[in-house]
Amino acid sequence: MEMLPHPRTVTPEQATVEKENKREREQILQEILSPIEKDVFALYRKGQTYMQISQNLHLSQKTVDNALYRIKKKMKHQMQYLYLQQSS
Repeated sequence: MEMLPHPRTVTPEQATVEKENKREREQILQEILSPIEKDVFALYRKGQTYMQISQNLHLSQKTVDNALYRIKKKMKHQMQYLYLQQSS
């Protein structure tokens, strides 16, 4: 009996493409984020709370909140741009 791969199995080719895409997205983010946004995003990705980030970076929680809002907005805009580029 032939064994079929699980539908969620990632082929080596898919893994390589995703790795390259991730590297490209991270590089683009580094180019478009301000220094404060980069610092805030790095700590946010590590799972720190707004309060922890504000304490570590000596920023108000509102500044952290605003930075994360700008990061999300920039990421959304960039993802839309990349999607449109791939579609054409």
